[in-house]
Amino acid sequence: MPKQIRTLAAIPLYHSYGRACNIDLALFTAGTIVLVAEPTTENILEAINKHYPNIWAAVPTMIHGLVNHQDIGKSKIKLLKEVLSAGSALAWEIMRKFEEMSEAPIIEGFGLSEVPYGIAFNSVKGLRKPGSIGVPMPSVDIRIVDVENGTLDMQVGEPGEMIFKTYLEVAGYWNNPEETTAMLREGWLYTGDIGYMDKDGYIFIVDRKKDVVLCSGFNVYPREVDEVLYTNHKILEACTIGVPDEKRGETVKAYVILKPEENSSEQELINYCLERLTPYKVPTIVEFINQLPRTALGKPDRKALRELDAAKREK
Repeated sequence: MPKQIRTLAAIPLYHSYGRACNIDLALFTAGTIVLVAEPTTENILEAINKHYPNIWAAVPTMIHGLVNHQDIGKSKIKLLKEVLSAGSALAWEIMRKFEEMSEAPIIEGFGLSEVPYGIAFNSVKGLRKPGSIGVPMPSVDIRIVDVENGTLDMQVGEPGEMIFKTYLEVAGYWNNPEETTAMLREGWLYTGDIGYMDKDGYIFIVDRKKDVVLCSGFNVYPREVDEVLYTNHKILEACTIGVPDEKRGETVKAYVILKPEENSSEQELINYCLERLTPYKVPTIVEFINQLPRTALGKPDRKALRELDAAKREK
């Protein structure tokens, strides 16, 4: 970590992630916070060029935006020394390109608003595994359990729901006892995230439990499909969801934004996926759009996308 900390605050400071990695870090190190009023790609790049931050806590959408910005090669991006990525999974291809451009390592981690600090992180100086959220933070116990009942511990490498226990976490949800009971069980907090742990204790998030697509009895994880689509040089952004299907129960649908001046077709992208995915995981529908719905943190919002898709089908 740099001796003189200068954080780039593009995450809202009211959010636990933005607060911990900007306010708390600056107070602890007597550092400086560079505020970005609206976290657009243009504003983030301008802040980097003008104020020279060296630590940046980001979400994947922000990193993705810089990678594809036409002026990234002329920017001061190499002044960044460390970049933190959390909030959702960062596509491996985007990570590779950003690290190549900036020469700054991206440290992936995981946290929840129900806990005032991170739950798991990759090591800054030790072993770092791209695509992993790292290992549990001190005083955090993590288990990977079966999705159906949440009681059976899964074997190394087998996916299940990630649950954790720590000394400081939410007591419950205001006026919502049903949600409290579903998430907090016998001292363990059920995250709703599907992941697995490797032999070194590093955790890999596969997808959100609510986002898993059930195709003819097979589980399809949208993130895996997104990862493949991001390797296509014509694609700027992609977000995969499950939609109703009479024969399969659900089928995979990909929403795609193409890069400026690029052209493609639905069948071309389906064929591209057929070469890289098991057949039941391949999107059967590809829809081209100009903009994806996003959460308050700027992450692609699969839930909103499913609702928009359902509204289209009802018309």
